[in-house]
Amino acid sequence: MVRCEILNSNYPKSGQDKSGSGVGLEQVGKRLELIYPGHYEWIKGVSENGQVYSSILTIQTNKSL
Repeated sequence: MVRCEILNSNYPKSGQDKSGSGVGLEQVGKRLELIYPGHYEWIKGVSENGQVYSSILTIQTNKSL
């Protein structure tokens, strides 16, 4: 099993901020589903107080690639 946990400060964008569209996270999700269908868990989101963004990815590696 491989587990990667990333925590980062969360700075919400204002309505005028057009930098980044979030397409990167969408692409990661698609690739995980292609390579590890049913063999991973990806939990991501913002903490209750809105100050921390977390991304926790766990991949079961006993699957033949």
